[in-house]
Amino acid sequence: MGTALLAVLALIGVGAVLDQVLLWLERHAWLRWRKTTASSGGGAAGMFGEMQNLFAPSNRHVIEEIEHKQITRAEAAIAGDIDLSSGTVWIARRDAPR
Repeated sequence: MGTALLAVLALIGVGAVLDQVLLWLERHAWLRWRKTTASSGGGAAGMFGEMQNLFAPSNRHVIEEIEHKQITRAEAAIAGDIDLSSGTVWIARRDAPR
């Protein structure tokens, strides 16, 4: 029983050391050991999006409307109050009204 436990502990130790060596190799771009960066979606996500557009075409319009509102909101936040007659622009801070 004692030798089996010692063998398991030694195997775990060797695995941990091997893992650290492989991580070191990955940091130096010599080997790809673990997936450390987030995936960009891949081909299956694009294919699923096209299938979703076939069965629910209104979803694309909803996404486009959300993106349009975000852009409009950002443009409104940048522009501030524009007085065209005097040629001035007032940008108010959000925490203190004018």
